[in-house]
Amino acid sequence: MHRKHFAVLLLALVLMLSLTSLAMGQGDDLLAEDRALRGGDGDNLPHPLGKQQSGQRQLALQQVLRTATPAGCIGPAVAAGSEAWAMEPLISSGPRSGIPHATWRRRKLEAGDGVFLELAASHDRYHAALMRSAWIGTPPAEAREMMDVALRALDAALGAMKPGVPCALPHEAAQRIVDDAGQTEAFRKRIGYSMGAAFAPDWGEGAFLSLFAGVKTLLEPGMVFHLPMTLRRYGAFTVGASETVIVTETGIETLSSLPRSMMLR
Repeated sequence: MHRKHFAVLLLALVLMLSLTSLAMGQGDDLLAEDRALRGGDGDNLPHPLGKQQSGQRQLALQQVLRTATPAGCIGPAVAAGSEAWAMEPLISSGPRSGIPHATWRRRKLEAGDGVFLELAASHDRYHAALMRSAWIGTPPAEAREMMDVALRALDAALGAMKPGVPCALPHEAAQRIVDDAGQTEAFRKRIGYSMGAAFAPDWGEGAFLSLFAGVKTLLEPGMVFHLPMTLRRYGAFTVGASETVIVTETGIETLSSLPRSMMLR
């Protein structure tokens, strides 16, 4: 299988484990390999390393259920086969989750905390990323409303992606949803960026190609993008979800089947 697909399959497993710990130009043949590797399981959980590794994954699952969130992400990622990251996992809670690209610090999860998780897996330096939101207890109405807007905006962006359209179009589709909901100030960013082989300090290729206003480059089959659709109340919380997708001949393929809804404990 292709390295990019390997990475995102690992990531889908790792992120699902981390949420559980909260208790709360490539070609069609590569896509066929990806589908085949993901198929056969009722829940579509990936098995990128083969059946002989299933015991290791079960041990990783048992470990993550006993660990704090950062350890619950990093340990299983390595156990599942991920290699070194170009950037650390972005895991934060409480007020720190309202700071862009914040990482964990010396605090315990508390009732009422929002939890932000954005992490990647790597194979031969090819990265794929995925982001999800969680909440300890009942989220406030504002956070629930913003989460709904973020998910609708992500759906709009994904729906606008196909070969031949400019990179600005997915961003504009998401921006319209955000603006119509009155959340413009909470979305001060692009909707996505290209992904591939990466070295520190970043796992993305955002310096090369962005899904953003004014970018006229046309989408082509084989391009891979990460779309982190977040809405942020600065210094308070961040909510949203992301997907890594590959552009196909007719549209896109979303490489994760992990639910996008906010996880609650």
